[in-house]
Amino acid sequence: MSNARLRIQLNEFLYAGLFLIISVHFALNFSKTGKYFLDINKFIDGQAAIPYQYRILTAPIFKGLIGLFASFDLTKILQNCPLYIATPTQQAYFIVNTTSYFVSLGVFALIAREVFDSRRDVICTSALFVVISYAIFILNPNLQFILPYDMPSLAFVQICCLLVLQRRWAVLGVVFALATLNRETSFLIILFVLTRVWTASEDCRTGLAVAVILSVIWLAIKFTLSSLIVGVESDAPVGGIVTIKFFYNLTTLLKPWQWPSLSALIIPVILTICFLFEKPNNKALDWIVPYVLGFTMIFIVANVTEHRAFGDLIGFAAMSLMFFFKSRNIFSSTRWFQNQSKDVVKL
Repeated sequence: MSNARLRIQLNEFLYAGLFLIISVHFALNFSKTGKYFLDINKFIDGQAAIPYQYRILTAPIFKGLIGLFASFDLTKILQNCPLYIATPTQQAYFIVNTTSYFVSLGVFALIAREVFDSRRDVICTSALFVVISYAIFILNPNLQFILPYDMPSLAFVQICCLLVLQRRWAVLGVVFALATLNRETSFLIILFVLTRVWTASEDCRTGLAVAVILSVIWLAIKFTLSSLIVGVESDAPVGGIVTIKFFYNLTTLLKPWQWPSLSALIIPVILTICFLFEKPNNKALDWIVPYVLGFTMIFIVANVTEHRAFGDLIGFAAMSLMFFFKSRNIFSSTRWFQNQSKDVVKL
């Protein structure tokens, strides 16, 4: 084995180790600071309120993990096990969140390699992903809820985006179906594909066909779930699916005392919208347009103080901000990163 290949494999191993450490740290802090929103037993049994019960993909996973951890007392094996991951339910959430965030971060690094040419840009974009993730999920002082499908949803969005970039359409269809079973925000991928058609990053005929197929999959899954899951209470008056939060959110934004707590969510959007007026290139628009459109659509139906509802936009936000910073050469003065090819380090 050549020294170059060995160096690449060592770098891959080191980055995987770093991502794992970050993921464990993220999940531990999320467990410590967050509040569990759903009755997990009702969710597993199919009795949680709509629309939460429609997001059924992780129900059997949690059932298996809770059963596994209930069969032995982990606190006796790990004497210093933190109290916030001491119960089988907490441990199941920790495993799901750690694994999901590890996949999210690793796949997003691969996305950054597909988009950018330099080591500097790949590392800085991945760092932005981590910073925004912590700001959205952990540092939110308002409604900081933990739900069983949020972190898997973040992972699914990153995987689908990578598959779009790699044009692996058949695999994309399968993963998109799973993502939709997990959470309806998979529609962001349809926006991503349509944006790439609009910017000519994707062949028009192929892109439109993919968008139509994904839309059919999304609608079919939602229709099937609404037909099968009946007889449970609903927290969503609009068709049992969504609650209109637009005017509540608008009122919240008009309250200056809310601005500090909303800054992590709102500042990236404001910077991105300002960047739009500077006419960024098509490569940047591929991420900016679905980010702004996706944020607007979620803003209409989700509580703006509940940042986790916007979590699936983190990858789009990180990419949009990176293009914004690149347009101002903010990271270019870092000498250690100068003139590095993306082939030097494989993330």
